[in-house]
Amino acid sequence: MIAAATQQQQQQQQQQQQEEVQQKQQQEERQQQQIKKKRKQKKNKKRQKQTQKNTQMYQLETAATYCSSSSSSSSSSSSSSKPHSTPTTPPPPQPAAAAAAAAEQEEAFLDHQQQQQQQQALLLLLLLR
Repeated sequence: MIAAATQQQQQQQQQQQQEEVQQKQQQEERQQQQIKKKRKQKKNKKRQKQTQKNTQMYQLETAATYCSSSSSSSSSSSSSSKPHSTPTTPPPPQPAAAAAAAAEQEEAFLDHQQQQQQQQALLLLLLLR
């Protein structure tokens, strides 16, 4: 009788230990899944930021190219020596969507400039340490 009770107690202890080990394993798995999820989110966020930067740089380069080409064409037409030269026609007025896009580009450019200034200030602080 005592031996049976002792055996039953040992079985219960083993079962309890197995359950505890299983719970720990499940908890570790959940933690690993959370870590993987956070890493993936971080990568996606970084990728989105880089894409946004690339888009902004492309838009700025496009705008700069347009500005430089339009200013060079206007200066070449004004400096021509022909008495009856026809002036270059200005670009058509921008619709509201294009104006909004231009405003966004300007805002993005200013944000980028501010970010660069902050980075330069941080670098200076690090160098001065």
